[in-house]
Amino acid sequence: MNKTLKQRVKPFYYTLKQTCLFGLFNTFLNLFFRGNNLLWTLLLAKLRGNSLSFGKNIVFKDCKFHISGSGNYINIQDNCILSGLRIYMCSGKNKLVIGKNTVVNASKQQRTLFNPCEGGGIFIGDNCLFSNSIELHTTDYHKILVSGRRNNEPKDIYIGAHCWIGLQTLILKGTIIANNSIVGARSLLNKKYDEPNTIIVGNPARIVKSDVDWVF
Repeated sequence: MNKTLKQRVKPFYYTLKQTCLFGLFNTFLNLFFRGNNLLWTLLLAKLRGNSLSFGKNIVFKDCKFHISGSGNYINIQDNCILSGLRIYMCSGKNKLVIGKNTVVNASKQQRTLFNPCEGGGIFIGDNCLFSNSIELHTTDYHKILVSGRRNNEPKDIYIGAHCWIGLQTLILKGTIIANNSIVGARSLLNKKYDEPNTIIVGNPARIVKSDVDWVF
């Protein structure tokens, strides 16, 4: 399709995208095609007392949900494009919120993993971009005891609006990333980065540049 034809077709495509028919067709593709297990996930959610809420015009491709326990909550908001995403919730009472217009640009071979576990939550703002092979974990999975008491409790993860997370990034429990942040590839984040408009890189990650912005 040449450039002129694309420009002519584009207004009709966006008009069609707002119709109920397009939404139903997209839902059908999400449930039965594109390599997702969304239909099975929705059925199990009803049986196990979990809550799944999806907004409008969401595209799932090669996405897998693995949810155990009850009282889990997933809210994916409007216009997200999620490719190669794996959502894993062990135990119960975990939360995952993905804001509007967020994109996960992973694949079946190089998945990105969101793993709220042990009652933890992952909260992602609007207009974020995730590359492939990224992992988010709210727990260490195994208890560390000091004088008989646990000292590694699970903690929530917060990612602000309009954040770009580079490939193979590891985001651990308790991480907070401010708005308009850029996280470099293969970084390890495990603390609060509360300055917006920054570049964060390294292992462990640190802020290396301020007053920056980025465009999709």
